[in-house]
Amino acid sequence: MVTCGSSTSKGETVTISVKQNDSYAAATGVWVKVNSVWKQVASDGLEGLGGWAKITAVSGSPKRHAYKADGTDWVTFEWTAGGSFTIAAEEGLVEFLLVASASRHSGSSGGKGGAVLGGLEMIEAGETTTVTVGRTTDTSIGEGNGSTPSSLTHADGEVLWAGDLGGWASPYAAGNGGIQNGTGVYNSIFGSKRGFGGGAQVNGYPYGVSPAVPNSGAASTDGSQTWPSGETQNQGVVGIRVPAAQAAGVSAGSWVTRVDYYAEVTDGIVTDLYEERFYGDDSVRTENGSYASPEQPDDLIPCDPGVAEGWTYADGEFTPPPPDPSWREEAIEALKQQLKDLQKET
Repeated sequence: MVTCGSSTSKGETVTISVKQNDSYAAATGVWVKVNSVWKQVASDGLEGLGGWAKITAVSGSPKRHAYKADGTDWVTFEWTAGGSFTIAAEEGLVEFLLVASASRHSGSSGGKGGAVLGGLEMIEAGETTTVTVGRTTDTSIGEGNGSTPSSLTHADGEVLWAGDLGGWASPYAAGNGGIQNGTGVYNSIFGSKRGFGGGAQVNGYPYGVSPAVPNSGAASTDGSQTWPSGETQNQGVVGIRVPAAQAAGVSAGSWVTRVDYYAEVTDGIVTDLYEERFYGDDSVRTENGSYASPEQPDDLIPCDPGVAEGWTYADGEFTPPPPDPSWREEAIEALKQQLKDLQKET
């Protein structure tokens, strides 16, 4: 296994300055540093390291992004739940992005954004790699504070992962990003610039990356985060990118082109959530954790992806429940600790 790139430019289309004849010129594309020298990874791979992997299959219904950037046609598969991908009988490179889920927040203390890791990974010939996506959980136990890692697990058991990032942010309005404090990081692996791993309000601004889209590992701070699973923006994501020609053999029935969201409402309360997934072969399936069928259940109501179980529905609008009053005790304890720290400093 070979992983390339630096922590500030991994897994993204970057702009760097390349020295040529004692002058500097801006350069965009996928770049890696080899023996202290920046080299661009062309559409046919990188000399001395290898060519791009040919992806033959994916599982877990990832969303497929197809676009052109820097003169190359790209395909990126985006997983928001577990899955896998398989390459042909020849080793090759994939570009990856791993974003862990955010930690939970506590009233006046903001949660932290998930860790972010990107770069190039050499995949062994014919190998199936398992994709795990971090999910925010309802727990205050352990360093993660509800944050969990996203990872790639190779067939030989070796794991490449972006770790959780736990603890409370202080001040509450500035949750820590996965790499850059407070603001998170931006990445274009999915075809457009998106922010990941920031400490944020529900709308993702101004405390973190903007916009804080679903599955961006962004922490909320304003008390409307719901449990047990948190807001959709808190969850992690995994992306794998190769030139489009290297993904041409993937079955269209295994990747998603569009997702519509629906809620099941009982007595004015959201009791279940469904996704209607449209696949590349024009098939449609409605899914949730225990249901998958071409037929949609009766009486579902269209909703935004941020709606969660326990929200109320009235007059055509979904509303989150009021904050859990238990956060006050945690906030008081946090203030006590801050006072102790100040007394030590004085």
